[in-house]
Amino acid sequence: MWVKKIIEKRIESFIKEKFDFDIKVKLEKTDEKFGDYATNLGFILAKKLRKSPQEIEKVFKKEFLKEVSDFVEEIKVIKGFINFRLKDKVLIENLKYIIQKGAKYGEISEFKERVNLEYISANPTGPLNVANARAGIFGDTLYEVMKKAGYDVVREYYVNDATTQVKLLVDSFLLRCLEIFGYKVKLPEQGYHGKYLKEISIKFLENQTWKVKKHLNYIKSSLLGDEARFHFEKFKEFLLFKLTDYILKKIQFNTLKKAGLKFDVIVKESFIRKSKYVNSLMDKVKDFVYIKDGALFLKTKEFGDVRDRVLVRSNGEPTYLFFDLAYHLYKIYRGFDILIDIWGPDHAGHIPSVKAGLSIMGYPDKLEVIIVQQVNLLRDGKPVKMSKRKGEFYDMERLIEEVGLDAVRFFFLLRSADAPLNFDLSLAKKLSSENPVYYVQYLYARVHNLLLHGEDKGILPDEEGIRFLNLPEERSLMLRLLYFPDLVENMALKREVHHLTHYLLDLANIFHSYYQKYRIVDEGNRVLSSGRLYLVKALKQVVANCFDIIKIRKLERM
Repeated sequence: MWVKKIIEKRIESFIKEKFDFDIKVKLEKTDEKFGDYATNLGFILAKKLRKSPQEIEKVFKKEFLKEVSDFVEEIKVIKGFINFRLKDKVLIENLKYIIQKGAKYGEISEFKERVNLEYISANPTGPLNVANARAGIFGDTLYEVMKKAGYDVVREYYVNDATTQVKLLVDSFLLRCLEIFGYKVKLPEQGYHGKYLKEISIKFLENQTWKVKKHLNYIKSSLLGDEARFHFEKFKEFLLFKLTDYILKKIQFNTLKKAGLKFDVIVKESFIRKSKYVNSLMDKVKDFVYIKDGALFLKTKEFGDVRDRVLVRSNGEPTYLFFDLAYHLYKIYRGFDILIDIWGPDHAGHIPSVKAGLSIMGYPDKLEVIIVQQVNLLRDGKPVKMSKRKGEFYDMERLIEEVGLDAVRFFFLLRSADAPLNFDLSLAKKLSSENPVYYVQYLYARVHNLLLHGEDKGILPDEEGIRFLNLPEERSLMLRLLYFPDLVENMALKREVHHLTHYLLDLANIFHSYYQKYRIVDEGNRVLSSGRLYLVKALKQVVANCFDIIKIRKLERM
């Protein structure tokens, strides 16, 4: 019973029959003093039909109210907004529906598109950082939301294993190898200085020592002759594959597992570089390229970019854009209807180029890019420094170990992806209502123990008692539980998952206040108590469903 969708469909049918035109209706929740749902349809109809909002109000009150009298108590038109107040019995019936559906409550199966959802896309050069953590948790939560909304979603992890950063890592690693074997070395300014690289080197060398020793004598003298250079380059090729694979599997994937992040597909840039999609790309863009100063340019400006972009440099080396377009072509050839990429803010300028390239290939509006903004870690009000190369590195795993996974996942969803996030480490560890994740987990623990308390007193949740739920706080709770499928739809459509944490905080605020004002379990009024416990049971189910999406623990005692 998805009430909002039923009313929307009836409005659309009513307008078609009454005025003979098609219109898409979207109801939104509104201020409770005006109603439970609202739409700006009054503005649209007044303009289209050349009638005043008052005339529209009369039509809806007199004629449409009959169409929804089983759901709607009252219709008001306020400044062009048509407001609907639901009958209390609808909210009560929804409690039964929640209990009936259980973990499936909120599944709307509204959308059928096949979606490729790519997120994190890290260089395999070391531990994943807090920016990767935010992107990963946002992407993972979006996956759960879209899946609940009916989308067929595939989670993809793109490994940038052929970048300049990877080459710098290999150079730094070589020097660390020399250092381990007794040479005195100095890392270059742009190299990787972190302590983690030395630790990785020691672990990595435990199983690769024979290979390293074979080539070490040539490393120091790599500029002394062709044979030395040959061995040096062969060793670097060996390291490029082995080292990045080691970091990816032993470090990054282990951290992802601790963070509760899973991926369906892993794609490496090195695979794309050698794939048939490179030639497919050239075939598709051949009519939109030209040569200038020895470089091959793509006419991206004609498709919305600020200027044309280089595809192949004058030295014959393809650009990052070249392989990125080939990668997205690979996604398209795999049959996805929608491509969603989650990138960091440093890649925002790359969006017009990729979208223009896809338009040139015949796939406009195929790609959506969500920019997840930076994370600022604070401790005692002071910023925590983060620099992978200089060794001042606060990684994802360390963050999880310090504040716990529940806090990490919840805090990263407190703000929209396009807003920078201040992550207060001290607040995340507090065991009080100041800490938002503690506050909502306490809600779950409280409703769980209320149900146990009722059971101890011989009072169980019962449908017979829910007809007595007539307090304003009870109606507010029931209304918000009814909104949950609407929330899933809205988050899935807008790709905005931060609303879920705010929804939980809103439920917690209302229920904690309700609990303080009224006795839920009252042996002197067992029928009313059974109704209130039924509401508590439905609330527990919806909170549990939200926790399952965010992937935080359902604690029964705190």
